[in-house]
This record gives sequence, C-alpha cells and structure tokens, in this order.
Amino acid sequence: EFWSGIIASDFAGFNLYVSTANSFTQPDDAIKNANDTYPTIAGSNHTRTNFIIQLPSTKMAFNNNSLYYISVTAYGT
Repeated sequence: EFWSGIIASDFAGFNLYVSTANSFTQPDDAIKNANDTYPTIAGSNHTRTNFIIQLPSTKMAFNNNSLYYISVTAYGT
C-alpha cells in the first residue's frame, strides 16, 4: 500500500519492481502491465487505492518462505 503525492505534469503512473536481492536490475526485475508494457500502474488520482496486478506465471514465480523486495518508482512520459 502506498500513497502518491506526485503532481509532476509528465506523471504517467508507477513502475513496480520485485527481486529476491535487495537491489533491482531494470528492466529485468520490472513488473509490466497486462499489455506487457510500462507503466505497471497507469495514472493515479492521488488517493489511497488498492491494486491487484496479475503477474505473468512464465516470468515470475513466488515461493512460500522466501523474502522478496518490492520497489515502487514514478513513471513519466
């Protein structure tokens, strides 16, 4: 859960990254949207919102009892 306070005129959405290491490799660790493009989450109304993201099973497989790091970054046009 996160709240966006971004008011940049070129703001287009958020990119999410996931890794088992505490560092991220772009674009390898990036989660793409349903169209296999970026941003992961398009736009924002700057309010607290829940998102459900379908992860492609061929690219990412999460295992129980494993530690995963998640990063969220703003995406601009």
